[in-house]
Amino acid sequence: MSNAAPDGYTIMLLSSSFTTGAAIQPKLPFDPVKGFTPIAMVAKGPMVLTVSNGVPAKTFAEFLALAKSKPGKLNFGSSGQGSTNHFATELLMGAAGIQMTHVPYKGMGPATADAIAGHIDVLVASAPSIMQHVRGGKVRGLGVTSQGPSAVVPELPAISATVPGYAFDLWWGVLAPPGMAKELAASINAEINKALASADLKETLSREGTEPYVMTPAQVAETIRSEIEEWKKVAARANIKVE
Repeated sequence: MSNAAPDGYTIMLLSSSFTTGAAIQPKLPFDPVKGFTPIAMVAKGPMVLTVSNGVPAKTFAEFLALAKSKPGKLNFGSSGQGSTNHFATELLMGAAGIQMTHVPYKGMGPATADAIAGHIDVLVASAPSIMQHVRGGKVRGLGVTSQGPSAVVPELPAISATVPGYAFDLWWGVLAPPGMAKELAASINAEINKALASADLKETLSREGTEPYVMTPAQVAETIRSEIEEWKKVAARANIKVE
């Protein structure tokens, strides 16, 4: 999504899939780091690790013990090769020292349906897409992927409490074309951050399973750069390639 900014610039709203995609597409027609002017972050939200009701694990610690006892025997679904939930799960496996078998789907709909039916054991999904099924008892939620407890899903613990250093947040941010004056970028950043402080916007984001995410332009740039480098390492380790 894009909108016109002052002085005729066009700004773009993008998600965390920007960095996972850049990590596995070496021949992009643009430089994902230097090809834009970073402006601001808008929101972030956790993903939720769920298991089918047939998996004999009631807590994340029990799941971890089960996965370690059966390397490669548990399978996990994703919305597709190289998707954000594929990367989130591969990152977890590396951090926790476990092995599971990847089952890619064409979208979250069929992956969720098979998790509910018990055809796959594990599914990491965004809170809005999966928590209705967790609360309805159709799958079991074991933890959130955020660095600490999340206000979005307060009933579930952070996976990082058991696997120190593990964290994965979905995020949405704003970029502009290269060459925008720093003063203009800072001005737009300030306006966005001011809006994020409003009670109405906080409530709107909460309903969407997210919360405000305030950053300076420099912090946005560093986040994009560091995430792309991190995802390149995960992709190399897990052999994640563009389909």
